[in-house]
Amino acid sequence: IDQTTLAGLSALNHNPLVTGDSLPTPPAGKLGGGVQSWWGFPTWRETLSPFWTSPIKRINDPTGAAYFANAAVLSYDLDETEIVFGQVLKARYHTTDTWLLRNGQWQIIAEQVLRYYEDPASASANPAKYRDYAGTYELAPGVLRNVTIEGSDLYVQRTGGAKAVLLPEAPDLFFRKGVEGRILFRRGAHFFCAVALSAAAHDIPTDVKINVFVKPAGKNLELLIRVPLAAMIEVDVPTRGPGYLDLSRADEALRNATKLHLIDNITVYENGAPLPPPRILYARVSLASDRSFTSYGQARAHVEGPRLSEDLELYWNQQLLDVLLECPIQSDRSEFAIRMRVDRLGQKVSTALRFLPPDGATRAFELHGDAGLVRLDPRWHQSALLFVVSGFWHILEGTDHLLFLCCLVIPFRRLRPLVIIVTSFTVGHSISLIAAAFGFVPDALWFPPLVETLIAVTIIYMALENIVYAALGKLGSDISRRWIIAFAFGLVHGFGFSFALRESLQFAGDHLMTALFGFNVGVEIGQIAVLLVLIPALDLIFRYLVAEWLGVIVMSALIAHVAWHWMIERGEQLAKFPFPKIDAAFLASAMRGLMAMMILALAVLLANSWLKRWIQAQKIPPAKDLAADPPSKRS
Repeated sequence: IDQTTLAGLSALNHNPLVTGDSLPTPPAGKLGGGVQSWWGFPTWRETLSPFWTSPIKRINDPTGAAYFANAAVLSYDLDETEIVFGQVLKARYHTTDTWLLRNGQWQIIAEQVLRYYEDPASASANPAKYRDYAGTYELAPGVLRNVTIEGSDLYVQRTGGAKAVLLPEAPDLFFRKGVEGRILFRRGAHFFCAVALSAAAHDIPTDVKINVFVKPAGKNLELLIRVPLAAMIEVDVPTRGPGYLDLSRADEALRNATKLHLIDNITVYENGAPLPPPRILYARVSLASDRSFTSYGQARAHVEGPRLSEDLELYWNQQLLDVLLECPIQSDRSEFAIRMRVDRLGQKVSTALRFLPPDGATRAFELHGDAGLVRLDPRWHQSALLFVVSGFWHILEGTDHLLFLCCLVIPFRRLRPLVIIVTSFTVGHSISLIAAAFGFVPDALWFPPLVETLIAVTIIYMALENIVYAALGKLGSDISRRWIIAFAFGLVHGFGFSFALRESLQFAGDHLMTALFGFNVGVEIGQIAVLLVLIPALDLIFRYLVAEWLGVIVMSALIAHVAWHWMIERGEQLAKFPFPKIDAAFLASAMRGLMAMMILALAVLLANSWLKRWIQAQKIPPAKDLAADPPSKRS
């Protein structure tokens, strides 16, 4: 498609059908036909009645430099009709799609949607039925609406919100002036219920980013928060015209939004005790282009500064809500924690939280959804306990680590060999975990999938080695070889642990080494718990159900089969990332890695020499006599 064609599209008289994927049909296309194309744009076959129909109104600047042979921008209006519980709901959107030609097909790579809204025509209703509608309803989790009768009118009031009159659109369907939602009353077997309806297809934002500053100062703690207004889905934001934010009437709605979505879902703790709900100092609207929240000083000055002009034409769901909250505290030197239950503000919610203690050392956190209780300045014992628990659950939830551990210890089930092998594995993954925490490993995108692929390879190797040793009748006969392999493969698995630990280290505060030690302790506790169950179970299986050599072969084969599929899948992911170029920086990193490997190899040789003498002196026997001769001995 070229610029001339795009310019001509705006003059065409067409009425395209737009499906849920926002892909238009040809101007003269009809329903029920095969897949058709419109100047190279693919369309979907639609067999249902059209839900979204409206002419494209304009093409954005078709002569601009952004339009090449493989890119285009289309803008159009969509009239949406939706039937919910038998009620026909309508909405209108202005949509701008950015298209890109990929592999011979045009695809939407970005979409911007603006909602128009107009109140429906008011109908007549029977006031005698209002008595059945009155009551308290929970239309969303934790959101209550109280429906009351005053004179001949029906009113609704959300908890903490303003009272508004309900206008009838149909005998049992009501709306509020300037609000696009509907309330539908339906009779059940023994009761009336209310259902919240809306034709809006974009009510719940896909990606919500929140900025938070937490600053204790003297006897008060301040919370400075920025959140997209589009995330305030349960708040009636006053609008005018085609959906412009009515700033002259927005104050009460902004405070209601702050209480409903922020104050009611954010709890701050001082020395373990929850603080009372904060009071609202400021709640104001900011433009999406505002960058004042890069620092606390700029953000606070912006919130306290002049408001936006009331005559600005701003779509409400494209702006930001800035809030300054304050709550009393005993001392700014107390231990503070915060719990943010903001996961329902969008499909994906991320919070950039910065804690500013009196000493001036800012702590930054990146939280996702409901991150639970976050200690803003943890003590060493709190950090240690948190990471012990994290390490314990990580090993139990890591299927690949558990299968490797199983392959590692199947032939060695006596106490002393187990201690030697598991300890070497622990030392190995501890070394690589610490190295990763201090940044001594590549930070390229290809490194995590490489490590995950190598973890699968280690499982396959251990499983195949078990099969070979079982077939030869040499199970548990070479402790020296097994502990060296456990140490080497532990280095690989330690990098895998570090990927899970990387995001959690922000909760360690100033206690990085304590957190690493606690995580390793948690991993070891988890491994011991697994071995306490695994070893007796294996002994029972090999004693009463199947011969040891045969059981080892069968179990190892099954594990190898699973790991083989993991290796293929992870290898495919690895192949998608470009490997580094061979340059001076890469060679320098490789030399440092080679030196570290040589030092570790020397340490392993010295430890192995000492261990052999100790094993001979202690006369440690194999893990267990074979329960039955393998096939090689029968012949």
